[in-house]
Amino acid sequence: MVATSAFLMVTTGDRAARALRCVDSIIGRYADSWAVRVLYQDYANADADRIQHAARSAGIDYADARVPVLLGPYIARRQALLRWGNDFDAWCNLDDDMTLLPQTNYAPAVARAAEPGVGIVACNWVRSMAPALVARARYEDRFTRQAIVYTGGGYVYGPVVRDLIRRSAPQPWVFDNVQWSLTAYLHGLDNFRYLGSLAMHAVAGPGGRHRWTHSGTPTTRLRPDPRWVRLERSLVGKGGDVWIMPPSDALTDDAHAQHRAARQAAGWV
Repeated sequence: MVATSAFLMVTTGDRAARALRCVDSIIGRYADSWAVRVLYQDYANADADRIQHAARSAGIDYADARVPVLLGPYIARRQALLRWGNDFDAWCNLDDDMTLLPQTNYAPAVARAAEPGVGIVACNWVRSMAPALVARARYEDRFTRQAIVYTGGGYVYGPVVRDLIRRSAPQPWVFDNVQWSLTAYLHGLDNFRYLGSLAMHAVAGPGGRHRWTHSGTPTTRLRPDPRWVRLERSLVGKGGDVWIMPPSDALTDDAHAQHRAARQAAGWV
């Protein structure tokens, strides 16, 4: 089968074991139907080669690129889409600390993302398979509209979002998934959560995004534009430039007005 959808993972050299587990879970769930593209940052070639070997040995349509420095998640994903974006109709961004499960089902999200006026469809997730966490995830076959969505259990998008990101400036956004959502929303697209696909995501682990974020300064790690998003400082952080990842209700009136105007101009209302 020729894959028409692809997983996109960006990863850093201090998270090689996590990335291998993620790819192993793709092999177990989607080896015969999805392609995999990986951008390695600051990686030992031996570690990248090990992941490459696992994917290709399983018969996955796999390709990677390797850069010697930390780009940050927004720039890395944008660079990957510039390289491979035209190869597939649908993309799903995965974090390297995710594990796909028997309950992972991206087909409905791919179908919704292909509809006119739809931007990003973020899927459901749990930190572990503890029954209480699974129950809290509300795992059910349902879409909910949500302006700002997060990587969660992977997020799916089509050519319109792909092209918006490729045309955007390569800026070091701290909250890359917020910036993706905001870019889609300001161009009139509706973003969604899909509750009927569940993946495990060990969020906020060491290295990776955390190392990149804290290796920069406020001028080299950009926060969302205050015209569109209201930001709050974290009460947990001490002595640093620590901000809370903004939810949908942090969008300003100007952001909602811009969304409505763009949506009307595109004929999606």
